[in-house]
Amino acid sequence: MKSEILARRSFKQRALNFITKDKLTLILFTLLGIIAAAFIISAFLANKGSFTITLPREQMINLGLVISDTSDFSRKRYEILAPPVIDMWNITRDNIPENVNEIDGSHNGQHYLAMTVYLKNTGDKNLEYTANLDLTEVYRNVDEALRVELYVNDVSTIYAKRRGGWSGQPEPETVPFLGISRIISLEPKPINIGQVEKFTIVSWIEGNDPDCINDLLGGYVKMAMSFSGTVIKE
Repeated sequence: MKSEILARRSFKQRALNFITKDKLTLILFTLLGIIAAAFIISAFLANKGSFTITLPREQMINLGLVISDTSDFSRKRYEILAPPVIDMWNITRDNIPENVNEIDGSHNGQHYLAMTVYLKNTGDKNLEYTANLDLTEVYRNVDEALRVELYVNDVSTIYAKRRGGWSGQPEPETVPFLGISRIISLEPKPINIGQVEKFTIVSWIEGNDPDCINDLLGGYVKMAMSFSGTVIKE
């Protein structure tokens, strides 16, 4: 009788151990699945590129407003993803080619980002458009020494963060960023039927900036430029 009780207890203990191990295995595989999913999602987001240019899809359909990385609009788009610059080092504006505004699409250099895109009104109504440039992600305060040169129809303006905070003086020969995330916002501008607007965005880490220090090493920024249009009321 005693041996039967011990046998039952032994069987029960083995069953409990099996169930416990089974639960632990299930929990382990669940955690591994969550980690794998998070890794896949983060990898997907990282592959979105360091610079994105967008236009509301419904405006492409309803208004005929389109963007393209070619001047002949052989590729009409509502989203353009520019490849990132890996291991960007600090340079000065003099290190960037003078013809940087004359090349279509993405044409990054070793230490600078460069992208030329076009906006066109292919619809049947005159429109007004706005354009904004945002910093969507900043790591290790890289924006402290960031420069963004924006060409609008071949006219260039260089933007930068103010020295010593938002109440500080502008960096030499630059227009201050608007804020922490939205750094550039262009005034609304007409774009008539068939009209094309050209934009070149160039970005680099300015080596002559006093805030270009070793603390920025390992940092990065991600940017997004967005266009939006409305019908001009007659």
